[in-house]
Amino acid sequence: MSNNKYFQWYIATTIIGSEESIFNSLMDKIKAYDFDDHISGMKIINYKDIQVEYFDENNPAPRSMKNSKYINWYALDDGRYKKVTTKVYNKFPGYIFINMIMTDEIWYIIRNTPGITGFIGSSGKGAKPIPISEDEIEVLFSQENEEIVTYINDKPGDKNKPIIPETIKEINNIQNDDFFDTKNNNEQQNEVVLENENSDQVQENLNTIENNSSNLINEFKIGHSVQLLTGAFFGEIGIIKNINDEDKSIEIEIDLFGRSNLVKVNVNEIKKID
Repeated sequence: MSNNKYFQWYIATTIIGSEESIFNSLMDKIKAYDFDDHISGMKIINYKDIQVEYFDENNPAPRSMKNSKYINWYALDDGRYKKVTTKVYNKFPGYIFINMIMTDEIWYIIRNTPGITGFIGSSGKGAKPIPISEDEIEVLFSQENEEIVTYINDKPGDKNKPIIPETIKEINNIQNDDFFDTKNNNEQQNEVVLENENSDQVQENLNTIENNSSNLINEFKIGHSVQLLTGAFFGEIGIIKNINDEDKSIEIEIDLFGRSNLVKVNVNEIKKID
């Protein structure tokens, strides 16, 4: 953070889902107008959603596996395989944090950038926004790159081990970002083949999950107060605004920085509160 007393943190509001492109457009615009000296930092606060899944004789790995931008496979010493899926999401959708010297010129440039919808703390009618305090910024930035980890088919003690196994170099050398066949390295294929001898049981389990979701969604009504149980907004309380019976999803309205936001969640990711 800047030590210059004239630089303060502000929160610009944007069209949700377009934060990255708006961020880049804003940077280009500031440079084009030669206002770099008015901006000392801009941030979108992201978090990491990590899913760690284990495969063994009871939960066989797919016949072929491939590393990608978001997925990494590892062979463990105990004979199991480990799949780590990592994705990065915006912690606060619809917000860009800007450390700047607030002047009439820079304020005009930013709020007239396509995709920028306003500033937190601005009452409108020409009133400049109120900066965010250093204490508030410290709390918000402490959540940057926060890791939310979900474990699937893990054993006792797995959560105490590093997400990336110590044998990562050995495994990466073997895989070389190509297919790694768990049965025979000479039988490599050009597509991922998923096999499961118990397909009927798998389908039965899927049907059970779908039925449970259908029953659970009937417990919620528009206007109910609910608490989010997973994801970036864990613990936040909001109001149900819409219920989609087809995909068993629910839209929750939550308040962030004094602004209402709609968050779409699965019916299993919330609980009703009094």
